[in-house]
Amino acid sequence: MSVVFKFSIMRTLKRKLFYIPISIVIALNLFISIIIFTTSNSFMIITIGSIFIILIDMIFISFFNITNLSDFFIQDHISNIESLMIRKGRKPTVIFFSKIFANKLITTSFILVVYTLYILISLSTKIYQKETIVLKYSLGVFVLIPFDLLITWITLLIAVTTKSYKKTLPVTWVISVLFFMYPIIGPGLFVALGSSDLYDSNIISSLYRYENYKERKNKNAFLNKLYTDLNETKKLETKYKNLVDENITIKFSNESENESGDYQIIRSVTLNFITYMLSKSWLKPQLYLFSQEKNQKLVETFVKEYINNSKNNYNFKINFTSEFNQQLINLFEKDEFLKDIVTLSPSVVSATDNVKSYWNNSYFNSNDKEVLIGDNGIKGTVNSTLFSKLIKTTDDQLKNIYKIISNAYNYNFADIKYSTPNLSNVESEKYIYDKLKFEFNWSFLQKNIIIPYNFLSMVEILKDTLEDPLVPQTAYIINIDSNYTKNKSFYNLSPFNNFYVMANSFGSGDYYDAFVQKNSFLRGPAYSLVYQTNSLQQFEDPSIAPEYSSKDSYFNLGAVYSSYIIISLGLIGMCYWIYVSRIYKKSGDK
Repeated sequence: MSVVFKFSIMRTLKRKLFYIPISIVIALNLFISIIIFTTSNSFMIITIGSIFIILIDMIFISFFNITNLSDFFIQDHISNIESLMIRKGRKPTVIFFSKIFANKLITTSFILVVYTLYILISLSTKIYQKETIVLKYSLGVFVLIPFDLLITWITLLIAVTTKSYKKTLPVTWVISVLFFMYPIIGPGLFVALGSSDLYDSNIISSLYRYENYKERKNKNAFLNKLYTDLNETKKLETKYKNLVDENITIKFSNESENESGDYQIIRSVTLNFITYMLSKSWLKPQLYLFSQEKNQKLVETFVKEYINNSKNNYNFKINFTSEFNQQLINLFEKDEFLKDIVTLSPSVVSATDNVKSYWNNSYFNSNDKEVLIGDNGIKGTVNSTLFSKLIKTTDDQLKNIYKIISNAYNYNFADIKYSTPNLSNVESEKYIYDKLKFEFNWSFLQKNIIIPYNFLSMVEILKDTLEDPLVPQTAYIINIDSNYTKNKSFYNLSPFNNFYVMANSFGSGDYYDAFVQKNSFLRGPAYSLVYQTNSLQQFEDPSIAPEYSSKDSYFNLGAVYSSYIIISLGLIGMCYWIYVSRIYKKSGDK
């Protein structure tokens, strides 16, 4: 075996049709990897770039297998090299497997080189998901192994049965080209067939909200209290709006402007923003502290100065009634969620020290890893000292709460730079809102905020996890099982989807799958699916609390790999049987 093996290896390595193409392909791998990992600040760019890397490698593997195996099993037959080996006492079994092992040694070494380059260069990336890329997404490169085996047995089957270049080359290249198109054909077929549960942008938020829901069902008293109080606070939104509408007036310097339609819009938008600031924004705990300062009307002063310091160019005056401050205090006292957050708040610091110590690691300033795990990041605020001020919390419950916050940050907030929510989709109003947004007025806010920014960042994310999951419509839920079964079958039976799955390392059915789907060039149906189980009952009786469940992943990644490898090895074994049978039939030696 060693003689045939060495001969097969050396004749391959010495060919220009081997070392020139492989050198070009490795150089392209290096070049594309450097480009996407050193210049990109988006995970989507990396997924797109990785498609090109895998496609280039697939093209080389196809080229190498088709030319190399055709030479081994067609050219050697035509030129009588095969017959010479047999006459010299080499058994057909030794000849067959020596050639196969030589071929696989080269392709496997190539795949390992490609993977090593991918890993080493990905370590240079500056994007937040670096760990995800290195530890999990990079494993998608190993899709080249089942692809290599697939092209191997297809080429072998045609080569050993026909002994014809004219039949082997066209067929194997047509099949190869079809698989090159897996990033489009795989998820694209779902789009073409009108799949009813294609991915949408709410899936990740639904996952961590569902995780919060499960923890509440597991009797986490801390989360249950916050959830209950948050929903009670939502009932006060109309009262906050009435408070602003009845106690704040905006008057423009030019009397005629007060009656103008455009200025009415400015007045309405400004009052709506003040309502948001008082009722929903992360500033509420700070405004609560201001309201507790007796006879100073600090909330009125803060609101006036904030609006006046914002980037609006309108000359108007904000007036508050004498009853505003007390009515606001009374409303704050009814706001249970606000009081929870104030109770949880750490000791206040000076505005200057807050910026110096906590601003850099706040979500409002950045969305890097330090926001979560930095010395003055979110992780430091999830502790028993603070949380037990509200309700007794066990260490396991704290760990679970932090895990929910961590998943929400890692897979959603870290991918989205902080922005004040859009309060209107009307263009004439959006222009005015944009000037009032917090992210355009940090210089003023930094002079006034005394609650540590890392705590406020934690509350911003935790509050979002307490929201109910965004689930499919009731009409779809009725058919969810049939859609799930259909898509599961299609994902598992379509070879193009199989390669789409392996190339992205899908299969865990968790945040990773949803995140990569979100950042993919084309997306298949969402399979990390959260849905409401009692929507019909709740429709009949709105007082019933919503109940949720989720669908598991459509597939097991290990099973997909194992199926391709085992089936391919079995078919290579069949090719061996055909090869040996034909030799013995030709020689008449049975």
